[in-house]
Amino acid sequence: MIAAFDPGQLGSAGRGSRYGATTHPAVIPLPSYTPPAGGSPILWGAAVLRLGDTVYVYGTQSPKVSDPLRHLYLARVPVTQLTAFSSWRFYAGAGTWATGQQSARPVPLGPGSASADVASGFSVIGAGGRYWLIQAGAAGSPDIDAYPAAAPWGPFDFTAGRLLYRDPTIGLTDAHDFRIMYAPARVPARSS
Repeated sequence: MIAAFDPGQLGSAGRGSRYGATTHPAVIPLPSYTPPAGGSPILWGAAVLRLGDTVYVYGTQSPKVSDPLRHLYLARVPVTQLTAFSSWRFYAGAGTWATGQQSARPVPLGPGSASADVASGFSVIGAGGRYWLIQAGAAGSPDIDAYPAAAPWGPFDFTAGRLLYRDPTIGLTDAHDFRIMYAPARVPARSS
């Protein structure tokens, strides 16, 4: 689902005599689609990347028992048409785009991806002339890593990952209180 908020409502919610007031967004459902190989439906919105007038919307498909690796999918849409699902185009492989979800193909993860897993929560950013998929390591890992690609649609190279941060308090041991890191995300700067 996409929630569309009126910016005027956001500015007034929770202020003045209406402290604690809430706003109600328009909710736009996204059609559910499960690829022919099975598993769960593609969950759109795991990450979003805006490049100029285009928004890239990343989705994941949860693993099945026979295929434990989560698949990464991608759609693109003009920023002014984000809530019009009919305007979305889906990555169909080899840098091509299709009009229907049924043509969507997983984004390649490139070298070293045979055992790579895309997290359910991640970010994709553009930096240094590349695109970077940023995510926490496997459960219990104290690391946040970034994996490069030449284009928003990959392939993301899991052999060229870079450690961005290591939290020494994370770990699946008694000494670490069995802490995990969950879904690190890029948060765009806000202006006042």
